[in-house]
Amino acid sequence: MTCKNKKPSSVFKTVALMTAITFAGKLLGLVRESVIYARLGTASLEAAAVNYATMLPNQFMDVMFAAVVTASFIPVFNLVMQKRGKNEAFEMSYRFISLILLVSAAVTAVLTLLAGPVISSYDGGRTPGVLRLGTTLLRVMLPIIVISCAAFSLTGILQSLGEFNIPAAMALVSNSVILVYLIFFLDRFGVTGLCAAFLLGWAAQLLMQIPFLLKNGFKFKFRLPSPAKIRRDGDFREIGLLAVPVLVSTWVAPVNLIVNGKAALQSAYGSQAMVTLARANTLYAVLAGVLVLSVSNLIFPKLSALAANDEAEAFGAALKQALRALLYLLIPMALGLMAVSRPLIRLYLERGSFDALSTSLTSSALTCFAAGMPGFGLQTVLARGFYARREGKTPLYTGLAAMAVNLGLSFLLVRFMRGASGPALASSVSVSVVAGLMLWRMGRRNRYALDRKMLVDALKMLIAGGVMFGAAVLTGAGVRALGAGGLLGRILAVVLPVLAGIAVYFPLTAAMRLEEARTAWKMVGNKKRGLTCTKS
Repeated sequence: MTCKNKKPSSVFKTVALMTAITFAGKLLGLVRESVIYARLGTASLEAAAVNYATMLPNQFMDVMFAAVVTASFIPVFNLVMQKRGKNEAFEMSYRFISLILLVSAAVTAVLTLLAGPVISSYDGGRTPGVLRLGTTLLRVMLPIIVISCAAFSLTGILQSLGEFNIPAAMALVSNSVILVYLIFFLDRFGVTGLCAAFLLGWAAQLLMQIPFLLKNGFKFKFRLPSPAKIRRDGDFREIGLLAVPVLVSTWVAPVNLIVNGKAALQSAYGSQAMVTLARANTLYAVLAGVLVLSVSNLIFPKLSALAANDEAEAFGAALKQALRALLYLLIPMALGLMAVSRPLIRLYLERGSFDALSTSLTSSALTCFAAGMPGFGLQTVLARGFYARREGKTPLYTGLAAMAVNLGLSFLLVRFMRGASGPALASSVSVSVVAGLMLWRMGRRNRYALDRKMLVDALKMLIAGGVMFGAAVLTGAGVRALGAGGLLGRILAVVLPVLAGIAVYFPLTAAMRLEEARTAWKMVGNKKRGLTCTKS
């Protein structure tokens, strides 16, 4: 007899714990950002230099390498583990990590030499002081590239082995390190020390994974394969064939952000619009990423294993379930963020050098970014679905289309919209285009991944979200009418509209008979289910 637990509580608990840990890390990240810009403001030379110096290693290279490492490595690692066993998968990983360390070290060395031109390309040579300081800070930050390659490789192995909580805690550890520096050492060592603290935080992310890998029998050995070995090795060939389109497609988000920043510089607010765009994007990425990354990191190894075993129906069903769950939560999150964007920015950032104008510019950009939240979630998980099938062309082609849309709209909309709102809206439109194209393509590739019911239910979620948005806006107006001031007033202006929205959305979707609402209600009610046993 084989007994399987039918209740989804174990999966729910895994997602819930991952989300909670990830949220704690991201929350510390928001606190970190709040402290940094309370001290540096949005218009200072130091703020611009830090923003430029962190853009390449933190928002560009680590994103690119993370995607290449995980999206090309995890599917092949799972394929080897399914077909040839864990020990063979480990041996393959030793060769892969050795090679990726060598490549990342070479990239770091080249970029160290080109740090000045890189910063100049961001700033356009407008401010000599920013160029000098930004170049120094970038050179301090660049070793993050090597560390992140190693860290994300180990993360992919842990996730493939079923360990999700340690990778989820990585941001919690690194942000704790940076906050300690901000509280105790910023006045003494300044922004140069701040960038060194970022580097130390990444090193902590790498080191914290090692004990858990050793527990699972992973003992890294530096085994650099020869060029001939790489050409003959079927595993490396699989990784290489997938890595090339992944590498190009992962440039989409960071390149779009750079394009958005350059477009924002064309507004009447100049560099201040660019800095507020970056702050809005950081907050948006945190709020959207907590859920999206938890779901995508959990589902990706599973999809890779199903694809390795050619289980098309189970693959499509798992992907569809993940997409529905994301839409059910991201649609109200997006609309709720639009409803409370201004009071949220006032609560989160408006202090010290971050003034009311900075709040206005940042909240407007955040509202426009929020419109793309469902699209961001869909395209992230769908891309993982294609990578799990070892298909990189669709994410590549749709990503190139998104870059074209973003480029054209950013410089067009900045002429008609205030501050960075136009570029932020362009970003949302482009990511929504990618999501639509990927969804259509996945439906053609796997008939179990998309059906008419999913589309109808998505429309129901959107209608319920619209009603929720109205309730949140009316509640916010009521809070403002009460005229509560101080910190309590700022908190109430965010919390009460959010609670009103939750009180409307979930009962309304339950009345619409959405299965996600019923599942959520059962989870909250803690209903117990037994085991179902079948003959093995």
